[in-house]
Amino acid sequence: MKNNKVLHIAEAAYGGGAESVFRDTILYLKKYNGGYTHLVACKKESNDEIVVDLPFEVTNNHKGIKALLLSIYSRRNFAILRDYLVKVKPDIIHLQNYGNLSPAVLHAISKYKQKYGAKVIHTVHTYEYACSHYAAYDYRKDKRCLDCQHSEFKYKIFYRGCSRKGWMHSWGKGVAALIADFFYNKNLVDEWITPSRFLYDVMVGRFGKPEKVHVVRNPVNKKLLENLSVSNGPVKENLIVYFGRVSEEKNVKLLLQSFALLLKDEGNADLKLKIIGDGDDKASLEAFAATTIPVQNIEFCPFLPVSALKAAIEKSKIAVLPSKCFETASLFVVEAVLAGVYPIVANHGAMSEMIGYLGCGTTFESESEIDLCRKMQYALCHAGDYINGLKQAASLIVNDMAGQQYANSINNIYISES
Repeated sequence: MKNNKVLHIAEAAYGGGAESVFRDTILYLKKYNGGYTHLVACKKESNDEIVVDLPFEVTNNHKGIKALLLSIYSRRNFAILRDYLVKVKPDIIHLQNYGNLSPAVLHAISKYKQKYGAKVIHTVHTYEYACSHYAAYDYRKDKRCLDCQHSEFKYKIFYRGCSRKGWMHSWGKGVAALIADFFYNKNLVDEWITPSRFLYDVMVGRFGKPEKVHVVRNPVNKKLLENLSVSNGPVKENLIVYFGRVSEEKNVKLLLQSFALLLKDEGNADLKLKIIGDGDDKASLEAFAATTIPVQNIEFCPFLPVSALKAAIEKSKIAVLPSKCFETASLFVVEAVLAGVYPIVANHGAMSEMIGYLGCGTTFESESEIDLCRKMQYALCHAGDYINGLKQAASLIVNDMAGQQYANSINNIYISES
């Protein structure tokens, strides 16, 4: 059998969310190898787990107008990827979250594919095919939005200014999206992988090719599967936890407001909220909490890697994700369940889908601090009733989302006819 080469491309392999999926994809595919040589192109980090064969320049290393221009098109990233592709001649190009690398990577892949041929697969972590700024959220109107889902070229951002960072950022994102659309519309990508049925439906709505879109749940980091806390976890404390990016779209302020309502009940005097993570809104949320929540009832913690996260959350009774956005997979729910913590999420998008898929957790009426308060109060009072449901959900995760199952699914897509 020919030893085919797979080139994995993404912005970075270190961090949470899409970065962790990229990292775990490479590690699991190398462990459960389907006869491939795996090469990696991404930002170089001090991460011993992943050997980076082609280091990229990433635009978030720059500021201001230079960062904006590089996010639209990085000539350096185009040139180094173009030359590297010709040098190593991969049979499969597996693209993940390229974000700040700019659509220049699509240009390089397109030129290589035209000349040498290659199968191009894209694991989609955002709503980039349906939204110029990837979020599927109109920040000016403060609402979820898929208005560009069916457009070959997305242009509404130019007169709506709907990106989170204002008009200049919106225009930059708009131009970058048009460049990306140009290559996507030329059939650059042969097959897509989505981590949820919700995102699958968005992709099918965009391209109308259901046979080319595959739902493969994101892999679970092996460290989360060690000593599952559902069965042998510590005694629960009167604690609620949020973990993840602390930014506007995650709607952590709504959680703070609902938690303040909970504290008005004298029976919740010793209840504590822990916010784990970093982000643009952290300072303002700390200031807001200082005026609404007693200092002894709240704690802000920095970002924690997977190896430390479970120990930090497993004493909690419930975990809450109040995100404004649709989300694409909600690893939050998976990580909470594996830590033996009952998840509560907003009732939309891939978050509510994951609750239904696992048959564990509950949803609250999106954007309603009163309904979230009610759901948290009920869950706190019935925490002991959820153990069996958490065990069953954890078993489903182990069976369906562990490394070998994930690697088998990806390898099957590699060998399928495009």
